[in-house]
This record gives sequence, structure tokens and C-alpha cells, in this order.
Amino acid sequence: MINRYKFKPGIKNAKISLELYADYMHDIIQSLREPLLILDSALRIKIANKSFYKTFRVRQRETENHLIQELGAGQWNIPELLELLRTVLVKKMGFEDYEIEHSFPDIGTKIMLLNACQIYHEAEATQTILLSMEDVTKQREDEKKLKQLNVVLEKRGLELERANEENKKLLKLKADFTAAVSHELRTPLTAIKESINIVYQGASGVMEEQKMFLEMAKRNVERLGRLVDNVLDFSKLESGKRKFIMVQSNINELIHEGGALYGVLATRKGLKIRYELQPEIPEIRFDYDSILQVLTNILSNALKFTEQGEIVICSKLLDGEIEVSVRDTGTGIRKKDMKMLFQPFEQVVSEGGKKAEGTGLGLTISKQIVEQHQGKISIDSTSGKGTLVRFTLPLGQNEVTAYETCLISS
Repeated sequence: MINRYKFKPGIKNAKISLELYADYMHDIIQSLREPLLILDSALRIKIANKSFYKTFRVRQRETENHLIQELGAGQWNIPELLELLRTVLVKKMGFEDYEIEHSFPDIGTKIMLLNACQIYHEAEATQTILLSMEDVTKQREDEKKLKQLNVVLEKRGLELERANEENKKLLKLKADFTAAVSHELRTPLTAIKESINIVYQGASGVMEEQKMFLEMAKRNVERLGRLVDNVLDFSKLESGKRKFIMVQSNINELIHEGGALYGVLATRKGLKIRYELQPEIPEIRFDYDSILQVLTNILSNALKFTEQGEIVICSKLLDGEIEVSVRDTGTGIRKKDMKMLFQPFEQVVSEGGKKAEGTGLGLTISKQIVEQHQGKISIDSTSGKGTLVRFTLPLGQNEVTAYETCLISS
């Protein structure tokens, strides 16, 4: 901002000195790069420099000796600016770096940084305002873009942070997977090795004992096979490589087949498998082996946690879907474990404190299969009264959908 000063012409050759000084000041004003106006006390434009004419595209004859509010057919009739200039005249104090935004019909919206000061001529007792302005439109646009860029970068930073967190979870999942599989594979392999060694060395003696150890080896080989199958199924489902063969099938026939697979085991434990199947349920399209796997996973858990009573398998035709449910009279599941039921490698503990064997992938795999069939699966459990597992399959199912449910809960 140009500082306020008082002009005191010399006594000798005053008129000549003033004219020379005026020409000198005029040349300086015209050479300034910033637009500049000199206004009288009525806010009439006395002088405008070349930069002003170039920036605001007005002509000299339409500018000099015109009120500022008349300039450019009223384009400069800016109430906020007029009020500021009148304040300068009254208070005899200028202002610095006052930012104002205005839309000019000829040149568009401009953001200007204004500076003003009063020049008082003692000899003539007149007031003059020197108004300089800087067009900061591009600068403000650049600042706005920079701010937007910072917002984008901040967003990307948050996304990267979340991605890092997900990566940590995936690394933990991998570690849990390695630990769980290593532990679960080691147990049956050890049993198989010891059983075979005993028979091979003849330490078991009689044939009946040999048969017992071979039976132990057989059970653990089957268990090992199930563990490997679960891991492979989980990997294929997670990567989307599991192929489904959709055929028209009867869900009640599948239920009878699944129940029969566990009939002998249930009898050995003194349990009863009972069926409550709605007759005349229409055939629907689904992958028979995959849905049978879902049912057998559920039945396997029911048998593990049920020591007495029964297991009831039901089918029901609902509005637009078929519901299959398995209800047991076991000890139930602890409330704090309910949220982990469908998480991979999580071992569920019953209310009685019994922990299931395996990789903890059965329910995770079942959930993925059901959801890819556009169905839903849910579990309800009451302490001391058992557990109810339900899953649905839609009527008119044609194709499976891509599995999109996140396997890692936040």
C-alpha cells in the first residue's frame, strides 16, 4: 500500500514544478503492472493506468471523468467497494489487501485484492484516493485446486491406511491358517504313524488288537482327508474357482441322504435323527454335492455338541424360497462365540466347554456356498437347550453369484 502523504509544492516556480511533477507521477502510474485508479472526492476517475484498461477491457473516453459506479455500463457499481472508498474519504484511512469477488459481464468473475490510500493536497484542499488492485483469480483457483488435491491425497492416504490394515488382517489370517492346518494335520498323522508302527513291530500281539490299531489309523486317515478337503474347498471358494453344477433336484431327497450318512454315528451316541419334511416341495436348481456338503457340515457340528436327545431336520416351503433347518438338543453355543461362527479358523466352544476338532472352516465354507446360491444361513442357540441352524435356497434359482462377502470382520 502506498503510504499517505501531504504534497507541499515549492514556492519558487511552483506552477512549473507542479506540472513537471504531475507528468513524472503520470509516467510512473502508467508503468505500473498492477491496475490502478486515481479518484477524486466524488469517486470520479481522474486517471487510470494502461494495466487497468487492459485487464478490465474498458476505453479511456469511457473511464476518465466518469464516476466509478458508471464505469463499463455499471459493471463497477459494486456496493461493497463504494462503501469502502467512502470510508477512506471520511476516516482518512486507507485499507490493505481487501479481497473482493465480482462478476463482470464482459470478462467474467474476478477475484481482486484491493489497496487504497488517501492523498491530501493542502494547497487546493482536495482529497484524492489512490486505488490499486491485483487480479488474484488464477491464484485463488490454484489454491482451490491445491486444496482439492490435498483432500484427494488425504482420502488416498486413508484408503492406503485401511488397505494396510486389511493387509495386516490377511497376514494374520495366513498365520492362523498355517497354525491351524499344521496343528490339525499333525494330530492325525501322529496317530496314524504310531498305530502303523505298533502293528508293524508286532507289539500289539493278537489280531484283535491289530485290528483296533488299524481302525484308529483308518479313522485318522479319513479325518486327514476331511481336513485337506476343507482347506481346498475354502481356497477354491475364496478365489472364485469353485465350479457349481446346477441341476434340478429334490431337497427332501438330499436331506434323507445327508441324514443317512450320520445315522450310524448318531445311533452309537444314543441319539435319534428325526425328519419333519414338508411334502410336495417343488424341485429347484442347485449344486447337489455342494448343498449336501452344507447339510453334512451342520449335522457334523450337531452331533459333536449333542450328547443326548435328538437331531431334527426340517424342510419348509416359504414365500419364494425353501428353508432347511437342523435343530439339536445339545449344550448350545456360548454367547461370546456367536459372532465368530462363520469366521475362518475359529473353533467354537459349547456352553459345556467342549471344543470342536477341525480347521474351523466348515461353517465358513457353508456360508459361502449358500450365499453363492443367493440364499441365507443363520444360527440361533440357547444355553442348555440346543442350537438351530437354518439356510434357504430361492425358488427359480438359475445361476450362482460371485462371492463378495468379506471373510474378515472388522
